[in-house]
Amino acid sequence: PKSWPQALARLSSMHPHFQVVTDLVAAAVARSVHSKAPLSVPPLHLWGEPGVGKTQYANDLAAALGTPVRRHSMENAQTTALLLGTERHWSTASPGLVFEQLVFGDAANPVVLIDELDKAPRGAQYDPLAPLHSLLEPATATRVRDASLDIEFDASLVIYIATSNNPGHVPAPLRSRFREFEILPPRGEQALQVARAVVAATVLRQAVPGFALPPAGLAHQLAHLTPREIGQAVQDAVGHALEASRFQLSLADFPAELLGVETARSVLH
Repeated sequence: PKSWPQALARLSSMHPHFQVVTDLVAAAVARSVHSKAPLSVPPLHLWGEPGVGKTQYANDLAAALGTPVRRHSMENAQTTALLLGTERHWSTASPGLVFEQLVFGDAANPVVLIDELDKAPRGAQYDPLAPLHSLLEPATATRVRDASLDIEFDASLVIYIATSNNPGHVPAPLRSRFREFEILPPRGEQALQVARAVVAATVLRQAVPGFALPPAGLAHQLAHLTPREIGQAVQDAVGHALEASRFQLSLADFPAELLGVETARSVLH
């Protein structure tokens, strides 16, 4: 979209600890713009400890690119059906999400977010990871088959983003198809930057008319938490503030144990 430069700057500002991933996507966009070829982003595997913002980054990246996103969690997946459809001989046969996104959607390059890749059940009769071997391989992605319709279609421009906590639990042949990035928790100035962005975004998501954005100093008191923890804390704090008929946050809206050490001491005593 025409707003890509501004969206790219916002993405970098909100997720500075993902900058190496953002740079890779920005380079792909530049190649597409100057060659007039379709945008092609290699499959991405983002791994790291829970709560560092992997899923939120994937959603924000899709928004920056102006393309839809469809999430598929591997944690409870039992069959191959969700990605590439159910076999036609079943009465409940239906197309897979890849076919639905491409044929019924508005973009040839939707983001398919494969969450919890490392938690896919192993040893099942139908391996839920099996479809990814062809979907992620450029040579075969141009002619993938949806089982319910027995139709081949081109899925080579779909943007796959997988997340995991422990990449060692992902089969090596599948990992080789991704560009892998370890996402570390933000530290120092990055942590402050992320805290400011998450606090502001969380307040805005509550959609409370007239609720004021908090000062940066308040966000800094939460910078030692993960992005997920910050978002949860701010969401609860907005509720506490509204209960007190206030339309702005204060430190009193947060549990003392969540705040920075010095602030927590001053609140407790």
